[in-house]
Amino acid sequence: MFINSEKPQKIIYIGQTKCCSERLPNHERWNEAKKLGTDRVAIALVNKRDLDKIEKLLIQECKPLLNEQHNTDERKRDEFRSALKQELSQR
Repeated sequence: MFINSEKPQKIIYIGQTKCCSERLPNHERWNEAKKLGTDRVAIALVNKRDLDKIEKLLIQECKPLLNEQHNTDERKRDEFRSALKQELSQR
């Protein structure tokens, strides 16, 4: 996650990678994220089989400025929130 830590904190971008040392230095959204105030990077370690699912749920819940994909209408928001909580509570 690319984060602007000003109050209130904003998540600018959520993405996934299997190798941070390769992905982060050349990330195609990094310059945009910096222009939007990104001053922190947060990393969550998850099981590889869950990467797509958790990324999608986090994007739908947080609605980061630079993630257009996976942002859905409000009708499904509660459904995604519940699925995310369930997924994370099983860890």
